[in-house]
Amino acid sequence: MRKDIVDILPGIGLGIIKFGMERNQVKMILGEPDEKDVFFMTESDDSEAEVCYYDDDCLSLSFDAADNWRLVTIEVDHEKYLFQNISFFNKNKLEVIKSLEELNILDFKHEPVPMDEAPSHELISSESLGINFWFDDDSVTEIQWGPFFNADESVQWPK
Repeated sequence: MRKDIVDILPGIGLGIIKFGMERNQVKMILGEPDEKDVFFMTESDDSEAEVCYYDDDCLSLSFDAADNWRLVTIEVDHEKYLFQNISFFNKNKLEVIKSLEELNILDFKHEPVPMDEAPSHELISSESLGINFWFDDDSVTEIQWGPFFNADESVQWPK
């Protein structure tokens, strides 16, 4: 397990992988992705995005054409990933809420997000941290986050 890419850093990235990196910079760290998907953000929008999947790392990275193909979203789905030195995977909603409160993260909200293929899909998110904890069957299955934004809604790329 790579120890340089386990720390979830809201607004910054994942260990040494930082928001704002270009695809070739990420490839120098992780190598070629196992799979790529290209899609449009919405049907009425022509903003293109590419998601790179790294299966062995249980990691997916999204790059957005509108941001010159820079890294804009990270998603992880394995217990090796830590937020504030805590693995949130397989925790239930009450455990996640308790952990967030202990970390003094109080702006979180909880909402059900059922889908046909996942009727128990739920979300706990913190707007100030730009982080989402996704649940299925009352257990964290994925964590997703992105960079911070300035007051004018422009991206605040980490240094």
